[in-house]
Amino acid sequence: MHIFDYENAPAELLTPEIVHLLTRIHEYRGAQQVLLEQYGDRLIPLRTAAERQSDQAAAMEDETYRGALEEIRSHFDRMIPSPALACTLHARLFPGNGGKYRDSDTVIRGTDSWGDGRVRFYPCRAERIEPAMLELFAAAERALAEERHDALLVIAQFVIDFLSIHPFADGNGKTAWLLQTLLLYRAGYYISAYVSLERLIEQDEEAYQEALQYSSIFWQDGTNSYAPFARWFLQLTDRAYQQFAQQTAFLLEGKQSKAERIRDLILKWEGPISKRQIREQYPDISVVTVERALTALVKDGILRKTGGGPSTAYVKTSREAD
Repeated sequence: MHIFDYENAPAELLTPEIVHLLTRIHEYRGAQQVLLEQYGDRLIPLRTAAERQSDQAAAMEDETYRGALEEIRSHFDRMIPSPALACTLHARLFPGNGGKYRDSDTVIRGTDSWGDGRVRFYPCRAERIEPAMLELFAAAERALAEERHDALLVIAQFVIDFLSIHPFADGNGKTAWLLQTLLLYRAGYYISAYVSLERLIEQDEEAYQEALQYSSIFWQDGTNSYAPFARWFLQLTDRAYQQFAQQTAFLLEGKQSKAERIRDLILKWEGPISKRQIREQYPDISVVTVERALTALVKDGILRKTGGGPSTAYVKTSREAD
């Protein structure tokens, strides 16, 4: 039976790589706080873009995910993480049949190079879900309140434990994303308001699934390693803060024209680039402006256009690639 050890497990994750990532993320968080205090209103375009991208990544046609995400962002200080809240969020995502624990046992199968159909691990038996959820939230709450371990490590461990319990028949991933955002906000990490973590997860789906797999092996008997997922989770958070720093530098300094910013991005970009990728890097630049800049770069011989329709991309010419 799995034991929710939030006393010792986080400390075992402190490898040099993870310590380096934590240090850099803490520096980014401090810098973000200064920017929010000084230029909050000028960062609204980034918030709008992040909201749109999170909604698109979640693929929720009725915008239920976005609504739940907005509620967390607005009221996180009044939302106490608990099994009841997890059920409420799940019910919000799946009106009518959500918010109830699964009533039958299941298995989680692999989705990467291990091969289709291979059993990855066995989640909690249905009869153990309710007590396991109570134990999980109580253990995580104590660890975050005592502050003996870095909150990011506790959150990474929590996500793996939640997904390994697999409390609902479906929708566990999206529910975990919402709980992850809530815990990040309550720990003082507001990056998801300005950079869509959901979009970054979607872009890194294979690595995300692989990290989940490696950290959930032998979870049921308590001998799993949280390190693969913790490393991936910190890399995701670090990447989000880097993107925020890059976007705010251009947004606030205003030393380059929008066309110049697009040109600089393309010259540094490896491989083909699409309009959507440019917009993700610079959400304050409109689609029309991006299209005009690309057209000019093609005309100047810097880019060549490939594909068509949704698969349209732009590639540097051999002269610029050199």
